[in-house]
Amino acid sequence: ETGTPMCIIHATYYIGEGLFGSLTAAGDLVLLATDPVYDPPPDRVPPNHHWVGTLIWEPVKESPAWLEKPGEPWVLMTLSSARQEGELELARAAVAAAAEFPVRLLVTLADEKSADDLRSTSQKVRVETFVPHSHVLDRARLCIAHAGHGIVAKALRFGVPMVLVPWDRDQPGVAARAEALGVAKVVPRSDLSPESLGGAIREVLGTPSYRESARLHGERIRSYDSAALVCEKIEAFLS
Repeated sequence: ETGTPMCIIHATYYIGEGLFGSLTAAGDLVLLATDPVYDPPPDRVPPNHHWVGTLIWEPVKESPAWLEKPGEPWVLMTLSSARQEGELELARAAVAAAAEFPVRLLVTLADEKSADDLRSTSQKVRVETFVPHSHVLDRARLCIAHAGHGIVAKALRFGVPMVLVPWDRDQPGVAARAEALGVAKVVPRSDLSPESLGGAIREVLGTPSYRESARLHGERIRSYDSAALVCEKIEAFLS
């Protein structure tokens, strides 16, 4: 209505203009905050669409002291910051499945009530409402998640292999792309149980190719500055 140029930051993989209708069509500049190797552009892309790589931001916060303590490797298990119905089942299955492995499991949940429901006396499991994922992923052997684009992008950046249970929304597509890269094992939501999740954890931890693929893609993603590219694209458009 005002004629002001609009830049849209699209924070998931390229789904196409049809699904978002007039939103992406109205964007003078559309920047896809996703990695073009993880999410290869199709043959025909609107000329105002640009892949800029993953954009990751977290509040500045010191690493908690307990994360620094020596011990078994950490595994991060996290859910969506915008609660999805029934997804606490994934956290419960992860707590049960991880018990048989020589790891420490950190579960991060969005609200205190859910965290209280999952807290236990086990020294192998820690439940928190917020810990900067970058601090954990810098030390983690594995990430277990709902296949949200944000956590998958973070795990990729830090070179951490994943076990993913896509829950809803864009998450099946996110998980499929991670699996295609060789960095994740996907468990369908309909098959979720401590046993199926445990089998996936065992496969990823016991198969060196997952770790190696994640490491290589992490090095590649960290080699370029997505935020700088975003600024470059916006400034070029304005000029």
